[in-house]
Amino acid sequence: MGKIYAAKTNHITNPIGFNMDTIAFSWKVKGCRGQNQKHARIVISKNKTFTDICYDTGETELDSLSTRVEFEIQPYTRYYWKVIVATDVEEVIESDVQFFETAKMDEPWTGRWITCDSSQERHPIFSKRIEPKKKVKRARLYICGLGLYEAYFLGESKENPEKIGDEYLTPYCNNYDQWIQYQTYDITKQAEQGGVLSVLLGNGWYKGRFGFNDPEREAYYGDEWKLIAEIHIEYKDGTKDVISSDETWSVTRSNLWFSNIYDGERRDDTLPPVEESPARIAKVPKGRLMERLSLPVKVQEEMKPAELIHTPAGEDVFDLGQEIAGIFRLRVHEPAGTTIRIQTGEVLQDGCFYNENLRTALSEYIYVSDGTEKVITPHFTYYGYRYVKVTGIRDLSCEDFTALVLYSDYESIGAIETGNDLVNKLISNIEWGMKGNFLDVPTDCPQRDERMGWTGDAQVFSATASYLADTYAFYRKYLYDMYQEQLLADGMVPEIVPTFGPTKCSCAWGDAACIIPWNVYLFSGDKTILESQIESMKAWVDYIRRIDGDHHGWRQIFHYGDWLALDRTGAAANSVYGATDEAYIADIYYAASAQTVAKAADVLGLEETRQEYQEIADRQWRAVKEEYFTSTGRCAVKTQTGLILALKYHLSENEELTKQMMKKLLRDNKNKLNTGFVGTPLLCNVLTDHGMTDAAYRLLLNEEYPGWLYEVKLGATTVWERWNSLDENGHVSSTGMNSLNHYSYGAVLEWIFRHAAGIDVTEQSPGGRVMRISPKVNRGLGYVKAVYDSACGCYQCGWEISGDNKITVTVTVPFGGRAEVVLPLAPESVYEDKENPLFEDVENGICRVKAGEYEVTYEASQPLKRKYSIDSTMEELLNHPDIRAFLSQMMEVDMIPDIAYGLSLRDVAKTFARVAGLTVKVGRMLRVKNRFWYFLIGFSWCATFPFVRMSAVLGQPDWFGLIFAFMLMLLTLDYRFDGIDLPRYLLIFAATAGIILTRRWYLYFVVGYCFAYVLMLAVSSIRLAKDGQPSRAVHRMVRLVVFGLCAAGAMVLLLLPMVRKILSFDYAGRYSYYNFGGITLELAAQTLRIGLLNFILIGIGLWFAAKRRLPALPCLAGTELLVSLVLFTRVQNTGSHQMLLFVPGWLLLFLVGSAALADGLKKHTAVKLCYWGFTMVFAVSVRCSPLTTVALPGFVVDHFPLKAVSEFVRLDKLTYDRTDAAQIQRVDDWIDAHCDAEKGEFAYMIPHDMLYNSDMFQYAALPDIQLQGKLAAGISIPGTHEFPVRFFEAKYVLTAEPLPQTFVSGGELSGRWNALFCAARDEHFTQAASFDMGNGTVFTVWERTEPADRAEVEYYLNAFAQEDALYPEMFSQVAEAWLAGHGL
Repeated sequence: MGKIYAAKTNHITNPIGFNMDTIAFSWKVKGCRGQNQKHARIVISKNKTFTDICYDTGETELDSLSTRVEFEIQPYTRYYWKVIVATDVEEVIESDVQFFETAKMDEPWTGRWITCDSSQERHPIFSKRIEPKKKVKRARLYICGLGLYEAYFLGESKENPEKIGDEYLTPYCNNYDQWIQYQTYDITKQAEQGGVLSVLLGNGWYKGRFGFNDPEREAYYGDEWKLIAEIHIEYKDGTKDVISSDETWSVTRSNLWFSNIYDGERRDDTLPPVEESPARIAKVPKGRLMERLSLPVKVQEEMKPAELIHTPAGEDVFDLGQEIAGIFRLRVHEPAGTTIRIQTGEVLQDGCFYNENLRTALSEYIYVSDGTEKVITPHFTYYGYRYVKVTGIRDLSCEDFTALVLYSDYESIGAIETGNDLVNKLISNIEWGMKGNFLDVPTDCPQRDERMGWTGDAQVFSATASYLADTYAFYRKYLYDMYQEQLLADGMVPEIVPTFGPTKCSCAWGDAACIIPWNVYLFSGDKTILESQIESMKAWVDYIRRIDGDHHGWRQIFHYGDWLALDRTGAAANSVYGATDEAYIADIYYAASAQTVAKAADVLGLEETRQEYQEIADRQWRAVKEEYFTSTGRCAVKTQTGLILALKYHLSENEELTKQMMKKLLRDNKNKLNTGFVGTPLLCNVLTDHGMTDAAYRLLLNEEYPGWLYEVKLGATTVWERWNSLDENGHVSSTGMNSLNHYSYGAVLEWIFRHAAGIDVTEQSPGGRVMRISPKVNRGLGYVKAVYDSACGCYQCGWEISGDNKITVTVTVPFGGRAEVVLPLAPESVYEDKENPLFEDVENGICRVKAGEYEVTYEASQPLKRKYSIDSTMEELLNHPDIRAFLSQMMEVDMIPDIAYGLSLRDVAKTFARVAGLTVKVGRMLRVKNRFWYFLIGFSWCATFPFVRMSAVLGQPDWFGLIFAFMLMLLTLDYRFDGIDLPRYLLIFAATAGIILTRRWYLYFVVGYCFAYVLMLAVSSIRLAKDGQPSRAVHRMVRLVVFGLCAAGAMVLLLLPMVRKILSFDYAGRYSYYNFGGITLELAAQTLRIGLLNFILIGIGLWFAAKRRLPALPCLAGTELLVSLVLFTRVQNTGSHQMLLFVPGWLLLFLVGSAALADGLKKHTAVKLCYWGFTMVFAVSVRCSPLTTVALPGFVVDHFPLKAVSEFVRLDKLTYDRTDAAQIQRVDDWIDAHCDAEKGEFAYMIPHDMLYNSDMFQYAALPDIQLQGKLAAGISIPGTHEFPVRFFEAKYVLTAEPLPQTFVSGGELSGRWNALFCAARDEHFTQAASFDMGNGTVFTVWERTEPADRAEVEYYLNAFAQEDALYPEMFSQVAEAWLAGHGL
């Protein structure tokens, strides 16, 4: 038989004394045969038997999510109600009898506010004897005490006082100058007995120390205790009595002499009793007294300590094993006068008690014993704690202590279990974080001197909270608080609600006024919340509109931005501000809030309001796109949060580009987040919504810092405020602002519900009447079981991966609900099983189902267990943390260029395969005996040679030339032209052409190698002739000459333009700037780059070759190297990438040495293997950057600097250990935003150096070229760069202070141009922007104010007279042509 459950009035079960301005009923049905409600009926009566019916809807269509009733209710009245539901199969189900009870409503108070001498420390107890005159039918207590109160009833004996109700911290936290809540209690049983009503008052939020801006301030709202009460007694004969608070009440003093929220309580049971005195009439508080909105705060759970720790400092500390918010019970029995001190903390430090992160909050309880056994419990405070330090008690035991967990009395409705223990612990931590901070107000933290209703924290967690609990009534009270504050602030939403002292506002924080009510509506399906808050929502947007004005004033005021994000480059330790432009966030949230108001107005049928705020939203969206997006759709705010916001609100015209930018940012950050309060709650949801679920799972499952599971592994039991609240050793990272119970980042649980479990509440169906069920499976979780008892009913979804590739999905849809189920990775064939009710109605892969239970098992359409192979791309490999860690031991994975991420290991291995082939061929030619050790040593030696790895790691395209070089060597090393081999000739020709086409200067290798090869062949032919085979020798040389002439001729024809330039161009003159010292310096550089260990190997190899009389290969390699060096250094000296043209020769020598090492391994085996192993370790540790002149490991460079290369090392670190990527991006974004390519606008950059140049800025976001056509390169190298006429056309000119010059030289032109510019810039330019790069360099953007004229051009040209004399075609001729073209 079916059952009606969760029948509520205003989303509260059987409310007593709550505000009843509107009355809405809701209910759910389960366990019946029917699937939908046919009709329903609500009956309201003044008695349980329903003989006195005052309202009856009759059988009609009623909405179980929320049915409003309109009838005139009376004060002091309990109404009983029930709902009868008829199902679509004619079942009739009747609910249990429910009730709601009104309070005083608009009835005037007969009770008066009373007080006492509030200057005394001892807290007052107000008392009044209650003597019923007749038999009592019912009795109610209507009461409010300020700051806090607890009411007790004492029998005639005045012993064993009985607490009235089970609530704590009443009348709760509000802006008491605006409104004050009173509570209603059923005291019928107490009134029947007669006795004394006693009310104990404490300080609380009203009278005690509380507040963020002035933490030492006492009594923010009032400085005296106050009480108002009425006891209404109805007798069985129908008569009534009212006992009201007035001067007839008496006052005495308790033993509690100190209390406040932050610092705890102090109680002294040795204090003498105080005689009773009459109460005094108090001044009426400012706030209006009204029925309650706050849910009761109760002891929801009790916990015993997990253990009693005796710390190294000699302390006795209880460990609960779980951080909570609440109070405690402690049994004590110590001699009279003994002071017992209880202190609370969140974490131990070095095994000892610690509470410094609580800042000024003492968070303690002090009790002075009177010598009798007592059970002590705080009354008017609460603590956020896991650890409890106790002093003053002998023989302390865990049995003495009980933790009392306090939180608001919300109904839990959601739960998730997964197959990952760490994720399960994270989920538990999030739930405990919610419990610890849902204490009447959604606080930021429950332990330090804050505990306030920060609006930002509340809004980011509101959706997650609504998956976990029925939050309607809880948020209703908070939103009421919020609007009361807005009424005082002209619509502004303070950063803290309720406020305590001066406050400000910020985007994303103040937007809680729109986000929270909308989320409450989405999850409840009850538009009453929108009716209550629409004026608040409008007021917030109107406030922004006034600030924004016509000049974007909103983006110019203070905003928290992406608070606590980790992406601000160069930020100080424990920095709180993220890198995402706060103005960008502010503008987006302004538009989003206006949009939300429009949607709310649409729900409420307010068409004029909808149109008005939709126009605001549309206008603001346009402003965002114009300011922060290029015409091609590129987002200028390139942070994780910036791009997530762009994707969430569909701001880009090119979302695919934005997705690729987001993937790159994640990749650059090692697949870890660096978002803060704005970005983190949105991150995973937006990634999944845009097809990047794998990335979302990587973020969730990341166990390293920063990430959710990092803190779990460090022992967290709630969610931390900071990603690094504790370091990896468990030490607190900061005491300034560091809470270990701060639920905001726990908002990721929304994604786990919505996407991992797949239970997705959508805007199209508020309240979950139609639920989208679309789970996303992942082996990292294994399985998921989720329960979400929505406003419509209980949805369940589970999935499990079994075997290699099977998925089982289970779905439960509640009565009255429907679901659109999307099965994860389901093949088309699975939908053909029409016997499974899940597939009765399928369209485009969506299974539409009604109430019921469904299950299906199928083979996934793609492998669930990712298999990695040499065909896996680098991106796939590096996305796996274990593989990434493994590869990091062998290479600098963080320096892999973007272009390489799409390559597979097979692609990378092709080059090394040729190295392997070369190794084998050389071994055969040297007749190596110990082939295994030769190959192992030789191949590893070549493969780890730093200059082979370096170019690949740095993404230098020159590296591909090695592929053709190795191919050429494989084709020719053992070939002697003893016969005609046309396929080989074609391959030799192709390999040679490929080398030259890769980079022009590889031609030097080709010439050197061909010369050495011809020489080797000639020598071998002479020997052949001497050995009696002159004919064979002649035929060899003839074939070689014929092939050489044919190949050269074909090469000239194929590469004719290049050949013409080579023959006509004065490379030595043009590249003289790069000639630092000719062959002498080059030989020294080569020696340093090869290193002592490699030269030892080469020496061993030469000895080996001489001993075996196999000189051909060493001579070939040596000759090639010498010829190439002589030819190249006639033009210039080498950089690290040009070092590649010498690599083949050096590798040949390494292989000869490896052969010697392998064949001689029987002697001194250990020494030789150690030498080999040490060299390998040394080689793979070498820093990979073009300025690494010396082949030394990073640790040697860092810790054992060599004076000879110290300048290179300094420049190397500055240039390649960059910390300015974010700053470069900001400059790019500025140029992109201020230069209109369609109008031909661009900027000119004077710096042209390895540290900063225009290419670096243009290609900062490869594969995207953001500044295509918008940034012109500066002049730098004489003979290479011509007179920069684009300088005179540029709208903006960028220069830097100090001007970067990696190699200071008199021939460097950018420095001279910069000096000329600085001397004359004020005549033609004005400063437009400035950017601190964070490394001592400041870029300044200058905007041209006057068009260039002949005088300006000649001013610069005349300064380069020397260069003009050498290269007139690159200076004066260029300048004159430009002047003529511009009519100057």
